Amino acid sequence: MGRQVARNTMLASIVALALGTGLPARAHTLPLDAAQLVALSRHVIVVRVLGANAHWNDQHTLIVTDYRVQVERRLKGDGADEITVSMAGGTVGTVTHDTCLTTPLDLGARYVLFLHDLATPALNHLVGAYQGFVREGPGSVNGRPAATGPSPALSLAGGAPISFDDFAERLTAFVLRQEADPVVLPARLLPRAGRVLGLPSKTFVRGPQQAPGPDALPAATPLAVIPQPERRVFVNAPAAPDVRRIPQRQGFEYTYRADAPEVMNQLLPSNTPWFPYDQYMMSYWNFYAGDLFRVRTTPTGSYGRDDGNNDICGFLDNTQLNATFGRVWKPTEIGVAFRTLDGGKVIEADIVLNATYPWTLDEAEATDGGTATCGFRSTMLHELGHAWGLNHPWEYQDVWWDAVMNYSTKTARTAVLWTDDTLGVRTAYGGVPRNDLALSLWTTQDDPASNAALYFQNSASPLGIFQGGVFSLAQPYKIENAGTVTVTNPSVDVFLTPVRISWDSAVYVQTLIEPVSVDPGAIVYPQPTPLTIPVNTPPGLHFVAFALTDPLDEWGDNNAGWSDFDRHLMVNSLDWWLAPASFWQPFGGAIAPVGTWVFKFDGVPWASYDFSLCTVDGGSASFSTVLRIYDVGGALLAQGVENCGTVSRILGFIPPLSGPYTVKLSGEFASSRGPFTLRYRKTGMQPVQLFVGKDLQTASVRLDWQGGQPSFDIERATRPDFADGVLLQQGWQGMGYEDPVLSDGGIYFYRVQ
Repeated sequence: MGRQVARNTMLASIVALALGTGLPARAHTLPLDAAQLVALSRHVIVVRVLGANAHWNDQHTLIVTDYRVQVERRLKGDGADEITVSMAGGTVGTVTHDTCLTTPLDLGARYVLFLHDLATPALNHLVGAYQGFVREGPGSVNGRPAATGPSPALSLAGGAPISFDDFAERLTAFVLRQEADPVVLPARLLPRAGRVLGLPSKTFVRGPQQAPGPDALPAATPLAVIPQPERRVFVNAPAAPDVRRIPQRQGFEYTYRADAPEVMNQLLPSNTPWFPYDQYMMSYWNFYAGDLFRVRTTPTGSYGRDDGNNDICGFLDNTQLNATFGRVWKPTEIGVAFRTLDGGKVIEADIVLNATYPWTLDEAEATDGGTATCGFRSTMLHELGHAWGLNHPWEYQDVWWDAVMNYSTKTARTAVLWTDDTLGVRTAYGGVPRNDLALSLWTTQDDPASNAALYFQNSASPLGIFQGGVFSLAQPYKIENAGTVTVTNPSVDVFLTPVRISWDSAVYVQTLIEPVSVDPGAIVYPQPTPLTIPVNTPPGLHFVAFALTDPLDEWGDNNAGWSDFDRHLMVNSLDWWLAPASFWQPFGGAIAPVGTWVFKFDGVPWASYDFSLCTVDGGSASFSTVLRIYDVGGALLAQGVENCGTVSRILGFIPPLSGPYTVKLSGEFASSRGPFTLRYRKTGMQPVQLFVGKDLQTASVRLDWQGGQPSFDIERATRPDFADGVLLQQGWQGMGYEDPVLSDGGIYFYRVQ
């Protein structure tokens, strides 16, 4: 198990984070790797903390603590031997302020610090907050103090314990390499120069604020609707899941808590689209705690500090943050909850989000690890936890479980309250009896080097199969009981979806019956089970989605989990044999992104073949299509691209030889997806009598013919064997054609078939 870390009694401390599978993303900051951490740092130094002084800022809106540190060694940057490192939070007299970005330093301790420009006032001078320090001890390695802490720089130790002094030596060499060949920082890590358009903010007003007045329950969250298959195929899981429990604790979920109800000055109706999603997240906490959060009947467009009011301040840029708090945002900081504490209570909480980063309400975009887009719902849910008093669970104990108050991986960070969160709020406020399971394809484990949890993504295994094939999950998934009622033998529907965190075009696979009783507070890890997909599953890229099916479950928004954003299951098409006849026949299906349907038919050279998605022929497609015909050796013989608007057809294809041919139907773009109806037929060859003449007025060769039925292919060549033939028209619908080559002076041969 990971080491225990003592909490500073004055400020919320940050302990070691999960190394995990990939970089963790944070509720308050964006994740960095070791090279990015060095690149963003103005100073990298080894220090000893000499003293701390808490004081009010110039605006008298925030208590700040200045740490006086002795520089023992400089790895990057120049400066004095003794410097001051500042961060928000501290106690002056009877007033205590803390924030979720604060990372207090222990007096007398040694650290490696990664620092921003110290001349610029910041909420925290450490780069990436908790990511910006490595502490000497507690613990030892081979009798020498260990290097510990949450910094991604500890990855330089290769996952093994390392002493503090050996880490400093290894970091010195790493910094020298980075200085010689600096990493290029991705744009997603860097905030905009100004505010992102469309992000609303309130106005700071100093002094006594308007009394809250009448209040009301927040707007109720509209719950997701999970598709219900018409016919379920039940599969009994072969093994009982592993069952674990979060250990009982003595009130460690919070140190201070607000009196209920805690009335918030919510976003205004004009603050769309973010309004009323702040209330939806309050309503989510209330689902378990009862009357915890309330909102003002008449919210204001202003906010204050230390006025006894709780404000959702909106999105503040650097100018606004500096005017109110005397601080500016630093790169990677995305949000903060300012709390005023007194007498064991949270007496005020103000939530601020960073307006220099992009934000979204789309959970798929928010959990896309390739972007810096921040999820409004999950971040607001986390900050509201701080607002009533909840702390990060790893501040007090070794954590292996999930929680919205954890610093989870970005792609796993959905707006879900897990068992630890609901236990915390029930401990604080009593709560309401609920029937509620929660599901995720992500799992967590203990990190031996820290108090934080490691997060592990999930995917299909194997990552590619044919229609009708078999896959399973690569690792167990997770079901938690966040409610108060035992659920026995939960059933889980399995789907494939072309879009992550969306039920659009979902394909039902099977239903799993898990042989386990899930008691309140229990976390179970069902083992992977082989799953057979339908034979008509749309070819292309899919995400795996699991969804709980209990009709008595009271909160649908935590019932489904998806595979990770970059882990697709590729479904390949079987060979679908067609038997073209003299009349149009339909074949209906759908494709997923980058998918291709593969059809086969036996062709003969004395017949012609038509394949069409055009509405005039009875076909259809909801996406831009491409049709191609290949011979048995894979040579392309014919192609149709957007012949009728955005859809395609190939008419009058005559096989050069008898034998099998392949027709492939795909989307024109990688993102193309949707349903289609392909129409196909075979027509017998009829004699065609061709007449050729001159049209002197248009300088054209005039072709007219009799016999046969449209459509026709028209060819021109300079040799009678048509070895150099040029296809003038494919699928020509007329009975005549003019070729403007009369004045060329050449001899041409024509063929119409």
